[in-house]
Amino acid sequence: MTQNPIGEFDFDEWQALYQRDPEAFEARRAAVLEAEIARAPKKIRVQLQHHLAQAEVMCEGKSNIERLHIATNLATESMKELSKGLQTLSQTIIAPKKPAGGGKAPVRVG
Repeated sequence: MTQNPIGEFDFDEWQALYQRDPEAFEARRAAVLEAEIARAPKKIRVQLQHHLAQAEVMCEGKSNIERLHIATNLATESMKELSKGLQTLSQTIIAPKKPAGGGKAPVRVG
């Protein structure tokens, strides 16, 4: 099996590894996840590690389809949070609130 450069994902390669050697698959998966967390800004690494640990606990002892369901739900929740943040940004930056009275804010003189 050839090693792909970072950033590329070869499903067939990962599937073959899982079928051939599930322990090696898990070790590689853990290493890739840790490498991705290490690439994140320092201020959010602990939070990412916490989320990963939570997901691992939730998936422990579950079937593949149950793990897929959990991962899908977690991804959906993450996207909802991202959407909320983007809406807030849009309202704050792109369409800032106008001052009360609908006009321009009063200008103080003197």
